[in-house]
Amino acid sequence: MVNHAAKGSMRWHTKEKNRKYRLKIKYGITPEDWNTMLADQGGVCAICRETDKINHTLSVDHNHTTGQVRALLCTSCNGMLGLAKDREGTLRAGADYLAKWGGGA
Repeated sequence: MVNHAAKGSMRWHTKEKNRKYRLKIKYGITPEDWNTMLADQGGVCAICRETDKINHTLSVDHNHTTGQVRALLCTSCNGMLGLAKDREGTLRAGADYLAKWGGGA
């Protein structure tokens, strides 16, 4: 007989262990660092100031050249920066475009 509660508990521990490893290896931070960043940001994305409606957890944003951790972002804002290749000029031009044509929000 399978103990589903124990199996679920093992999956959670494995998932948490993987998260700790990924945060440390990829970004050089601990889960405690991530939690502090989240609290400092009020639990919301550093750009749009909303919670993540897609993945329900904020992503660590970092400079792809230097590796420096910047903040926690929702999936949409993190994707926006990625699609713009972190180019400030592209993002400013996008904001100017929306201002000219009516951005909606």
